[in-house]
Amino acid sequence: LTTMPVAGFIATKTDNTANDKKPLSVQCGRARILVPAQQPQPVEAIVEVQFPEIFKDDAKPVVLCTYAGYTANATDAWTDTPFDTWAGAAIGAVGVTNSSFKARIRRFDGSTLLGVYYFNWIAIG
Repeated sequence: LTTMPVAGFIATKTDNTANDKKPLSVQCGRARILVPAQQPQPVEAIVEVQFPEIFKDDAKPVVLCTYAGYTANATDAWTDTPFDTWAGAAIGAVGVTNSSFKARIRRFDGSTLLGVYYFNWIAIG
């Protein structure tokens, strides 16, 4: 992707109107949301993620987040093997600007959050 001129291959729309083909910027990463023990324990948590580079012309990119896993404590080693105690979670990008976004997480079962929730993200703009 770093040498391919992808602008000529990608068409975009805004509110059902085709946009001019412009060069796109693609940025990605992995991040975490750390939820410590607290009272009351939250059912939702948010973390701010800074993009490695600011998107040009105040462009707000499209940001997609995917749940990557969970550990009970920040000191736990990362594992690519799921534990049976993991629950499904949804992570969405909110408050997107040309320099950052906020990742918001909730568990599918509605339980409270505790521990470290890892996620991957990609921003295209």
